[in-house]
Amino acid sequence: VSFATRFAEAMRVAKETVTHYHKAGDTKLEGRSLLKVSELLLDNNDVDRAQKVAEVAMGVLSQASDPDGTKDAWEMMGAIKHARVKTEMQQVIELNSDFMHVPKTLVVDPGLNKRIQAAYNESTKKKLF
Repeated sequence: VSFATRFAEAMRVAKETVTHYHKAGDTKLEGRSLLKVSELLLDNNDVDRAQKVAEVAMGVLSQASDPDGTKDAWEMMGAIKHARVKTEMQQVIELNSDFMHVPKTLVVDPGLNKRIQAAYNESTKKKLF
């Protein structure tokens, strides 16, 4: 089963859940379900739709007087803003990559500072510096 198929199935189930809670009149759970839909969309890099759904969720949760849910909606809006800025930064770097050095991967060397310090300490013992 492909990722696209699993994503489509997850979206279908999430939308059905929202519809059931809406029909039942449970606005708190409807808002929470909308947040899950927004989260699914954000995980699939659909930032615009995720933001629209999160805004609706925030409205529903505010109307339901759910402070925890409203807080979660604000956190989701922050995550969406972060994803949007991250995408914009990637696009700018990609556009300007001809004019600057952009490493393909982040170089991480665990223990580098300790090795440098040990080499310095060793060299000072030998009076090289």
